[in-house]
Amino acid sequence: MMRFSLRLYAASLLAVGCMPPQLSRNTPSASQVLDANTEIFSAVVQALSIEANAPLRVDPRPLRADPTIVSATPFTPVGGKTQQLAFAEISESMLRARHGVLRRLGITQTDAVANEQCPGAMIPVEFVRDRSSCPQSGYFTSAVLALARDQKWGVAGADSPRVGRGVAEGLAVRVILRSMSPAGASSAISDYVVSRDNATRQWSVRKVVPVMWID
Repeated sequence: MMRFSLRLYAASLLAVGCMPPQLSRNTPSASQVLDANTEIFSAVVQALSIEANAPLRVDPRPLRADPTIVSATPFTPVGGKTQQLAFAEISESMLRARHGVLRRLGITQTDAVANEQCPGAMIPVEFVRDRSSCPQSGYFTSAVLALARDQKWGVAGADSPRVGRGVAEGLAVRVILRSMSPAGASSAISDYVVSRDNATRQWSVRKVVPVMWID
């Protein structure tokens, strides 16, 4: 299971369609947006790979910037009549760039929806015998990340000289981690609060806010 840590990571995730105030003020070009998103995606994947206590596999597709999403599987909202897709629509160039990041970092790609078919590790076998969607052997951590949301989180200490000049408010990025094993799986959902230092132009995770665990 991924350990939740409140220390600073040199990582974050932001995708097309949810540009933060630091970038949106100057109306960046499409290439600037692509470059920024690719750099941020690369940074967060590296941070996740360091923190994972099992081999990391990442679904390159981003989830929608919706705080109610806790699963990559299509869902029907409460009171709704039709299913909604959890994944966001992004450009082909953005998806290719994300595939390239994973290849460069040597990170195996995965299908987060398929991984969610592996039942919870705490569910007795007599209730769910079919575990064909679980790994036949070994363990790995599946990760899928959402677009950054417009909702902002205040970053503690942002006004402190120790933090640096011009640290802005954070944006919330939903991250779904699923620990996969032959016996079953469990999920940890959290919001990663990211911000960019206007002096260094570097994005980083300022804090991690746990949302829920699903066994």
